[in-house]
Amino acid sequence: MLEGEILDPETLRAMERLQAELDAMLWLSDSMSVVDIVKEVGRALNEDDPAYAVIPDTRAVSSAAALTVLPALFVLELCPRMCPT
Repeated sequence: MLEGEILDPETLRAMERLQAELDAMLWLSDSMSVVDIVKEVGRALNEDDPAYAVIPDTRAVSSAAALTVLPALFVLELCPRMCPT
């Protein structure tokens, strides 16, 4: 079990290690977590440079990354499933 604030860099690193363990299990398909989102946003905000697809060193940077993508994620993914039509 992981403990800590979800956007704390240490928590993100622990999640990344757990994902690596899960991905090594042959009977499971690829996993995805907030770690993937934070890394993808970092890359996207830096002209698609893969060098920026990393867990930030500070919570402020990872929070900014999450806040950048969460509204769009809600509109594109969650709202169609959860919002009344």
